[in-house]
Amino acid sequence: MTNASTNNQSKITLGMSSFGHKEREQFGQNVRLAMGCIESTAKPIKGNAVPSDETTIRTRLKILSQEMSSQHADLLELLIKFDDLQGWRNSGARHCAAWMNCEVGISMRN
Repeated sequence: MTNASTNNQSKITLGMSSFGHKEREQFGQNVRLAMGCIESTAKPIKGNAVPSDETTIRTRLKILSQEMSSQHADLLELLIKFDDLQGWRNSGARHCAAWMNCEVGISMRN
């Protein structure tokens, strides 16, 4: 096969983008549960995982939002440093964005 015919074939999707929305959502829930078990210092709460009262939901939403913002900032800092060090080169990726798509499921498109 020539390079031209190989390039015309459909690309194999790798990383988190190869999963459907429900699979990605389930994976995220599993990771959060595992990390919560590993890192949590809080005592387990009896009852449903999702609270039913408005006050508790509001509080949890605020806490989760703050944690996500902090983690997002950490992720961006690490990606910048990783790109500066060209850590993606050893994987065979042509640039950091391609590496991010394959390895951490961050797509070049929204």
